Amino acid sequence: MTDTSMRFKTTMSHTGVLYDDNLEFCFTQDAKQGQSNYRFEYDGMDEPSQIDLLNDNPNIVSWDYVRDGAFQNILTEGSCTLEFKWTDNENITQSDLDEYETYLLSQLNWNITKDLDNKTFTASYSYDAPFTEWSPAPVAYLLKTPEIKLTLDSDNSEILCCSRKVEDWGGWNVRNIDIPATTTKSLDRPECTNCYMVFCKEVSIGETVLEKWAVRNIASASVDVTNNNPEPCKVVQYYK
Repeated sequence: MTDTSMRFKTTMSHTGVLYDDNLEFCFTQDAKQGQSNYRFEYDGMDEPSQIDLLNDNPNIVSWDYVRDGAFQNILTEGSCTLEFKWTDNENITQSDLDEYETYLLSQLNWNITKDLDNKTFTASYSYDAPFTEWSPAPVAYLLKTPEIKLTLDSDNSEILCCSRKVEDWGGWNVRNIDIPATTTKSLDRPECTNCYMVFCKEVSIGETVLEKWAVRNIASASVDVTNNNPEPCKVVQYYK
């Protein structure tokens, strides 16, 4: 297995739990403005064992480039900035930057600055609960650059991330939806073998109260979820 000690460092506090020997979910706690996850290239670093490309573009890759088996980080509250830097050794083109910008803006309202001459690309976003229906989770792909940094831009910003076991890498899908404040919403389960729902705030299912960051393996065709909070609640579904 790839050594991730040089590949993925974090200054954020995470809690991880392994579910059914399959998926590990992690999330920030009491995060502060300026804390970040980052990746730097090192000589001799192993290449990921598996990787996906956006539109077959070798310069826009899945999060496995950061860490084997990693899904994207998902902002569930607050604000963040993605920053990419590269050198003359990388073949990043203006076309790559334009394609990645188009991809990001197709999902969320990012504030983007792209600078090919100075070899930087930054994208900032504040959570605004945009998904009224199930939609593919955003930012499944990254620019393939030696330096990638995700910085929290406000206190108490929250990030959810998930990793697959490398030997069980394939077949997983990720989608998300936002439940408005003080609203009950019926959430369906796609046809699949396993379906995990992660609730990013405290919610209720019937008389049962689920704590923030609760994870449930959903077996029924649908479930009615009540968000009793004064803010929207993001729900993320991982299924295969």
